[in-house]
Amino acid sequence: MKTLITTAFCFIFILFLAPAASAQQDDVELWQAIQKLPQNPKQGYKLALALAPIAPAEAISYAQDALSMAYNDYTAQAQCYLALGIANYYGETFGKATQYLQKISKLKDVLPATQIQAWQYLAMCMVREDDKSGAEKYFDRAGKEAEKIGDKNLQAQTALFRAESNNTAQALTYYQTALALFEATRNEIGYAKTAQAMGDFYTEQLNVPLTAIFYYQKVLAISDRLQEKRLLADALNGMGYLYAQKQKDAKSALRYYYQAFVIAQEYDFFQNGSKLAQSLKGISNCYQALAKDRRNAGEAEKAHEYDKLADRYQALMQGLARADYDVQLFSIASPEPRTYTSPAPERPKRNLPAQTLRKTLKTENKSVLSDSQRKADSLLLAEKNTQIDHWQNQHAKNEDEKQQQELEIRKYRNFGFWGLLGLIGVLGTILGYAIYYMRLQKKLIAHQKEKVQEAQDKAKRIVIAARDHETAITQTRVILDDKQFENASFRKILQEDVLRNLNAPSVAKQERARYALASLLHESTPIQAHLALQPIAPIWHEAVGKVAPILHEQQIKLEQQIAENMQFMCDATLLEGVFVHLLHNSCKYVAQGGLIKIDANSTEKHMILTYQDNGQGIPASLHTQSFRKFPVQDARPLAHSLHQAKQLMEAQKGTMALLPNAMGITVSLQFPRDRQS
Repeated sequence: MKTLITTAFCFIFILFLAPAASAQQDDVELWQAIQKLPQNPKQGYKLALALAPIAPAEAISYAQDALSMAYNDYTAQAQCYLALGIANYYGETFGKATQYLQKISKLKDVLPATQIQAWQYLAMCMVREDDKSGAEKYFDRAGKEAEKIGDKNLQAQTALFRAESNNTAQALTYYQTALALFEATRNEIGYAKTAQAMGDFYTEQLNVPLTAIFYYQKVLAISDRLQEKRLLADALNGMGYLYAQKQKDAKSALRYYYQAFVIAQEYDFFQNGSKLAQSLKGISNCYQALAKDRRNAGEAEKAHEYDKLADRYQALMQGLARADYDVQLFSIASPEPRTYTSPAPERPKRNLPAQTLRKTLKTENKSVLSDSQRKADSLLLAEKNTQIDHWQNQHAKNEDEKQQQELEIRKYRNFGFWGLLGLIGVLGTILGYAIYYMRLQKKLIAHQKEKVQEAQDKAKRIVIAARDHETAITQTRVILDDKQFENASFRKILQEDVLRNLNAPSVAKQERARYALASLLHESTPIQAHLALQPIAPIWHEAVGKVAPILHEQQIKLEQQIAENMQFMCDATLLEGVFVHLLHNSCKYVAQGGLIKIDANSTEKHMILTYQDNGQGIPASLHTQSFRKFPVQDARPLAHSLHQAKQLMEAQKGTMALLPNAMGITVSLQFPRDRQS
């Protein structure tokens, strides 16, 4: 998990530290931030602070790494102790948190802001351990020092902590103070968090629903504008709880819980499933309440349908618990990566990880609240349609039985009536009864035919709907399995080719790590080709120069058979990228002292480059799958190099293929021949 979170949270700590208006960074700035991470303890401290509320164990690990790099820098040491204290606080190991936070006062050159935050979390630790006097002491220190240096954000944070640790009416004063200070500094995130806490306070402690709704609506407006999805889920869950528990309006609560469910399931990609669990529990409780109401009203069938819906979401909540609250994987039966045998074109294209990581932060200026409301309404409508169809079928069945009974009673009554008339005139009675009985039977038969036809039409619609639903479920499961497989492959690449080599003493290994990470970050960038006749030999030499440290360290030999006057119709920059990808791939799988060959020749229609190494080979049966983004395990694991090289070739109107080879790989690069070179 640490390998996956490393890249993602390099983005997230920028989000926490920059103003909301500039939270979305471009790829260049993100790449620069990642490059600085292993070289500067300050970056590790900031990353640990961002991780602390979501993944405390990971935050502790990064804070300890940063502390080991701090050496005699007391300012950096104090910041690392603060990160360790906050991470342990969120991890609920309050004794360790207190030990780290108390060390800060013993250091020199401690920044006032760092010391104030340490006092704030020390106070919260005291609150958790029921030491009210100790908590008040540290709250007073933090408040006075923050006021002394004039930092209104720290004053607001102290007031918010004080309010959250106090369940009496006095807490309201602290909440209002924090709200005013955050508003004065235009800290919208802090304002939204305080408004959320006030909504919860008015709901649970003061039981004033209208005021609670007012603050929840503020949170929704700010969070939707800034696309703060976790705050959106909190506010929607709060609204759902308010309507379900305080207003006893389960139908209104369902809509808010479904919105929170959609947001938590679709946008929260880390091990922080508490919001999703709260939504699932709320939906289940609402359906239980609706079932109870229907049962009290004597509608047993409707109550039974609501009970089934409640059980369904209760089962989803249990599945989330079994997946250790991992939002991505909670609905997948097997956590093991699967090997795909179906052809690649049958599955939709994916652009992981760059788009997934951006989706975790922002959704590109669309309203998350509106989108979640639309999806929540669709879910509710689907559940209602299922119940209505069941109730209609039951009602039609009851009406058929009732009408059949009436017809039977009427038949025997008429028979007795005509039998009585038969005493007057046997022939006339029998003839009249026969005529009436035949008409009655015709009506009955026509009615039955009409009902049978309606039942057949309804059955056809149900079969079609069930088939479509089953197809949608199957597609969803395949997509989830694909995501699991790609995440596992992405995690393996980060572990083997980035994190292990990023801090290695070898320059070659550091270059390899930076190349791999840059490739993963920029793989979704649109490729633009500028074709012209280009000499091939200089392009090859430029590519070799970029990989020279790795080639030199591994003592890999190069053999080039390209004439100096040989020219191809290609894009020089893209072709150089193809060579770099192939060289990096070979450096990973060619042994010490290995050999790489390249030669060029031509046919009537094509100019051909043949690239070969004598490293680890790829079975012929896996050649096609080796060009996929994440190949099967039996192929080369670093095949994202081959995948990207092929994309660059196709952008130049060329082709790339693997040729049979007993050892290593042989790659054929073909370019259309514009004219004689």
